Amino acid sequence: MVSAAVAPAWKAMSTAVEELRPKIEPTIKELVDPIGKAEGELINKLKEGAMSIINPLLEEHVTPHLAKIMEAMQKPMTDAYDESIKYWDENVTKFEIKGPKGDLDKNFGDIDRLYNSWESYNIAHKIDVMYEPLWALHIIFSDIYPWGLIYQGHQDIRGTIDDAVYTFEVAVKKEAEENEACLSDAKALNDKIRALVLTDYQEDAKTRTMLWYHKSIKAIIMPPFNALVIPACKAIISPIADAIPEAMKAFVDPNRLFDELINGIIDESIETVIRSGQK
Repeated sequence: MVSAAVAPAWKAMSTAVEELRPKIEPTIKELVDPIGKAEGELINKLKEGAMSIINPLLEEHVTPHLAKIMEAMQKPMTDAYDESIKYWDENVTKFEIKGPKGDLDKNFGDIDRLYNSWESYNIAHKIDVMYEPLWALHIIFSDIYPWGLIYQGHQDIRGTIDDAVYTFEVAVKKEAEENEACLSDAKALNDKIRALVLTDYQEDAKTRTMLWYHKSIKAIIMPPFNALVIPACKAIISPIADAIPEAMKAFVDPNRLFDELINGIIDESIETVIRSGQK
């Protein structure tokens, strides 16, 4: 009922938008281009004025500690993900696919619970060993909260197990839908799908660890760095903000652009140390 009522309305709106697009787009471009140009000029001015302040603070308060943070995190996280992959592979190898295709969902119950088993919790908790070396950094980074970062790591590890199970199940059902005869050789089907998903799992594990490193390191270093850099650069931001024409102030925010500048610098510093750690 909802679909029947909503679909015509969406179709009508889509048609109206397509008809108006050629008339509206030139006007939007005419209005937006000056804002983009103004933001670009403003970022350049911020860089010119602020980098001489930012770089020394970065070199003193951030760069020397990044490798130590990465060292505390990397081995526990890598080991836990490696063990989770082994755990998933062993259990899916033992799993028996039972047809017919219409009953496959009933058959997946055993592996559906893998992510929530004691074994998966124990695997995830292997990263708890990073608590002590991270907490030791609270002298430098007073806002550090290792258990929060570690808990998110637990969720990521177990979530990846669950995602891999789901991917395996979807692939099995798709294969059976396209060729039900494949269910007659369940082991061959399992071996085929498991190998494909295992490759994806290994790649996902690398990607997720990288994302977790980045997010966690940034959560550690960003609050104290902002506390230093924002007051130090206030004298530069204020005159630039005052120079923005009144008509543009609703669209061009120097504080937002400064935040983007700082975040970009920190992100690049973190990515550098992560890439270095992966070699």
